[in-house]
Amino acid sequence: MTNLSNRSINLLKNDNVTWYKWYVLWQRESEFQTYFVIGAIFAEIIEQYHKKWEREIDRFVTKLKSQFMINNCTEDEREKAITQLHELVENAKLVVIDRTEHSEFESIISIDSDYSLKCKYDALWSEYVEDYKSVTSFSKEDEAMEKYAQQIKLYQWSEYKRTGNKIKGKITEIKKGRPTLPTKKEELIALLPEWVDNTGTVADIRARLYLYVNKDQISKEFWFERNDSILEYVPNLLRKSIIKANYLKSLQSLDDVL
Repeated sequence: MTNLSNRSINLLKNDNVTWYKWYVLWQRESEFQTYFVIGAIFAEIIEQYHKKWEREIDRFVTKLKSQFMINNCTEDEREKAITQLHELVENAKLVVIDRTEHSEFESIISIDSDYSLKCKYDALWSEYVEDYKSVTSFSKEDEAMEKYAQQIKLYQWSEYKRTGNKIKGKITEIKKGRPTLPTKKEELIALLPEWVDNTGTVADIRARLYLYVNKDQISKEFWFERNDSILEYVPNLLRKSIIKANYLKSLQSLDDVL
């Protein structure tokens, strides 16, 4: 049985060589990249919060250090990644304030005897499915609607097939770093709430401002309405994906992949 997912479908569209290696030869090269490791560990931290209401991250930092050491990264690279993870989690504390037991929830919908659609939701709520994205900068509205549309449609279709529920989709982008602040003292003071002490050095004022970071500074939400057009769109997408997958499976070797 081959599981199709948003990621594997995109590979079928754009990178047949990698798909062939992964799903025919079952050869997966190391995916170690800083952004990938931080994103994967961040997902585990959010899952822990949803399921156990815990925000402790020490063991995840240890895991991050271990992965960087195994892959012979420099101490500088490791410490930078740890800082990024800490800042991402601090930002998430302002954004992810409710919890659902359906975190990292896996839905597998059978398509035929050889293929199924596998979707893994970051968070499933009663009226919508949500995916968290850690980003360095926010997407523009039109870009986000295009970039995330396929993933959300697959999730909506999967949930409809699994439960019959017609739900919305939500992408929540969370910045990896703390908000960008001005460098001039007078501009920093102008951002402080009027009741806050505005004396001290630039570093002092910046530190105070970070105490008053709000959700809008470090996150952005994109909502996707539920449309019955997915009942035609998704099966057609899956049909085309299966045709391409069967073609690739029919090839004798990697050298035959165009």
